[in-house]
Amino acid sequence: MNSEKKEENVSHTQTHSTIHTIKKHSNKPFLFIALIFLLALFVLIIIGNNYSTSNTIQFQTINVTQYGFSPANTSITLGSSISFYNRENSDVDIVVTQGPIWFDSGWIAPNSNFKWTFDNPGNYSIREIKSANGLNVQVS
Repeated sequence: MNSEKKEENVSHTQTHSTIHTIKKHSNKPFLFIALIFLLALFVLIIIGNNYSTSNTIQFQTINVTQYGFSPANTSITLGSSISFYNRENSDVDIVVTQGPIWFDSGWIAPNSNFKWTFDNPGNYSIREIKSANGLNVQVS
C-alpha cells in the first residue's frame, strides 16, 4: 500500500509540475499576439487619420442632353474623373473653353461616354460645341 501511495504522490507531483510548466509558458503566445494586434490597430488609426474624406478620389457622371449638362455645376477633388455621358440622339463634342488645361473629347456617339481625369486644380468652363449651355467644374 505504501508503494501505491508513493507512486500516486510521484504521479501527482509530475502532473502538478507539468501543469505549472504549461501555465508558466502559455501566456507568452497570447501576450505576443495581443501586442501584434495592438500595434496593427495603432498603425491603422494613424493611417486612417492621414486621409480625410475631402481627399477622396471621386468619379462623377455628367449627362449631356439637348438642354445642356446635368448637373451644370460641380466640384471635385484633384485626381477625380468625370464621365460625360451622351443622352442626345446625335453625336456631341465636349471641349474646355477656359481652364488650366484644355481638352476636346472628339465626337461622342449617342449612349456613349467620354471620361476625363482632372489632374490640374482650378476652374474649368466646359461646353458642348453645338450648345450654348455650359458646365462649370471646380477642381481642388
